[in-house]
Amino acid sequence: MRPSGLDADYDLAYEHFDVMHFLLQARQMQSSDTVDPLEVFLGNGVDAKASPEINFNMKSYLARYPEKATGPERSPYLEWLKRGRAAGEIADPAPGLEKMAPVLGLEPRELAAELARVCKPGGVVCLMEPGVRRLRRPHDVVTHAARRFSRREMAALITGSGLQLVRSTGAYTFLVPPAAAMAVLRRGQSASDIDQHEGGLGGLLGGLARAERAVLRHVGLPFGLSVLAVGRKPGQPSAR
Repeated sequence: MRPSGLDADYDLAYEHFDVMHFLLQARQMQSSDTVDPLEVFLGNGVDAKASPEINFNMKSYLARYPEKATGPERSPYLEWLKRGRAAGEIADPAPGLEKMAPVLGLEPRELAAELARVCKPGGVVCLMEPGVRRLRRPHDVVTHAARRFSRREMAALITGSGLQLVRSTGAYTFLVPPAAAMAVLRRGQSASDIDQHEGGLGGLLGGLARAERAVLRHVGLPFGLSVLAVGRKPGQPSAR
């Protein structure tokens, strides 16, 4: 890391840069004592693969705000730190219960209950978490996923919060076999599925996802790489 005071942009990024989080994804840099991880990240600009901290993912940020790819800063991360964060721009997928609960000093079931409490009568609460409990793997470490849930556990979070269970289902079921294979092949490694097969295997994954969505319109699935549950708060919406 370079001395402070030489580059204001570098100093700003350094305040938020999580070097261990970054190196868990950039395995090729773990054995180097001479390369500055932050300089590498900033230098890669929009092409940066590894995320600098838990709250920012380059791919997710640019998917939501593609204009940031051609902004005035050398890295969209700097744009987010300087202006986007204060403007409420989302730079990472919404954190799940296991990620958010500790931040608020709550247990996951307590956070689910709080979501139910603030929900208006007639409103819905949707919870989505990583699924298939036996599939915990290096990807979960990189993405800070504390645990995986079963469909039954997600449904219990809804009903235990006083909500009426509308639906619980697995999702991305077609990704379970390759994820299971990756869990075996990468056992003992620090690696993530992030940015793997960005082209969707020639459109195959997109086609499978569309087919699954068609099935989900009619029935729920017993498991999936993600599991979700939807609950409705009893009562009628208040008239405005």
